[in-house]
This record gives sequence, C-alpha cells and structure tokens, in this order.
Amino acid sequence: TAKESLAANVTITAAMGGKFPIAKITKSRNHKDHMQSEISARGISLPKEFEEMYDREWDDLKNLLRLHEFSRLEAAGQKPEKIVKWSQVNEIVPQSELMQEAMDTYMEEEATKS
Repeated sequence: TAKESLAANVTITAAMGGKFPIAKITKSRNHKDHMQSEISARGISLPKEFEEMYDREWDDLKNLLRLHEFSRLEAAGQKPEKIVKWSQVNEIVPQSELMQEAMDTYMEEEATKS
C-alpha cells in the first residue's frame, strides 16, 4: 500500500491519535455526513438545525468544532501553550468513526503526493 511503500514517511492515522486539519474538512470534499457525525459524537448542541447550518453557516459549524476541541484539550491538560484562545485551534482529534475515516483518506492522499 501507499503507507508501506513510503518507508521514510510515517502516516499517523486517527486510530493512532493523529490530528485532522480543520481546513481540510470541506463541503467540496463532501464532508457533510462526517461533520454531522462529529458534531453528534462530541455532543455539541447546535443553535439551529444541522441542515440549515450546513447550507448557510458552514464556518460556524467549523468554529463549533474548534471551540469544542479547545475545551477538550483544556480539560485533558493537553492544550499547547501557543493556543491561548479557541479560534487558534487548527486541527482536531476526530471523535467519530466517520471523521476518522475522512482523516485517514486525507492522510493517504498526503502520503501519496510526490
């Protein structure tokens, strides 16, 4: 596989505790179901219906992920010192199986780039 053929590069999957850049969670990559699954897995309460936010407030959904990840890292004592506010969070550790799959797909794509 691509992972095995790149001996010098090690791919860290979500199952291994990898992180997924929030910028790579996009509508164009069809991450609607992944986002909904992640919101649900994290127990995030939405101010509006998911469909409405997906259609009109995608950035707000991503910001809710940032805020939750910031709180999760803080509670676990794992927040890097350079991150002083939630808006500085640029990656998440996926909590849902679907988002883990999206991250693994992204990592595979990155590993096969030349």
